[in-house]
Amino acid sequence: MVGSQGKRPCVVLTIRGSDNAYGDDDDGYVYPERYREALSPLETGEAMLALIYEPRRGGGRQAYVAWALLSAPPEPAGKTTKGQRQWRVRYDGGLIPLPHPVAQEEKEQVFETFLRTIPREERGPAQRDTSVRPLLPEDFSAVLTAAGLLPALTVTDHADRVQRERQAVERLVRDRGFRLRVLSAYSWRCAITGWSAPPRLSHALLDAAHWVAVKDGGSDGVRNGLALTPTVHRLLDAGMLSFAFQDNLWRLQRHKLLDNFELDGLGGHLQLVDGQPLMLPGDQQRLWPELPAHT
Repeated sequence: MVGSQGKRPCVVLTIRGSDNAYGDDDDGYVYPERYREALSPLETGEAMLALIYEPRRGGGRQAYVAWALLSAPPEPAGKTTKGQRQWRVRYDGGLIPLPHPVAQEEKEQVFETFLRTIPREERGPAQRDTSVRPLLPEDFSAVLTAAGLLPALTVTDHADRVQRERQAVERLVRDRGFRLRVLSAYSWRCAITGWSAPPRLSHALLDAAHWVAVKDGGSDGVRNGLALTPTVHRLLDAGMLSFAFQDNLWRLQRHKLLDNFELDGLGGHLQLVDGQPLMLPGDQQRLWPELPAHT
């Protein structure tokens, strides 16, 4: 669900690199009762976007380091040592690291609106007791743009800029949703090599590929997706691999340029056999790729 103005509510979640008293990890975030209001949209079924910040305290990089989609309601997580109730919110598919950390201020740009009027030397104290704080959607977009995840916009018209930023963020969220649905359907395992990765490492070790590209009319449904290792995905995009439905199975077809192709190294052994069946989800009716129209 998206907010009434077409924007998802956003929030900053602060995580210490060490002295992590709440036990936050790559799967979820724990917070005390006093921050419950900042995440209240989740309790009414409204999805949120989270930006993860590491403070200097605890050995952090004093930078934004990851983002996440939140959609599930928070769950009770016991009490603090002082008896205050705690809650835990789960990241959909785990944290997504930014390509590189983004400092709170880069090239004289302060990303969070509430910090812009505060002198740099006073920003640390100003953030005390704000480990969970609301974030304007345009501030979220600015950080992801600085990290290289969103395109830099040159438009000057404010309304046009806001609309394009919203569309870019929604596209990023939609792509993330497609990835999660496909990799989960394939049990976090490459359909060709069988190599698998736990969900928290899947962003680096597995891709969710489209059978039919979106630009060619393909959908973002699971049946138009395939879990692949990045190397195999690149070979597919280069036209070195394709698929055919034979003997009631989807099988790999290898381009002749890959005859006798094998890859050996410290990372393991990769062999692509022409005609080998793909390792597909168990639910053939709902999750297998759709058959070509002529079959």
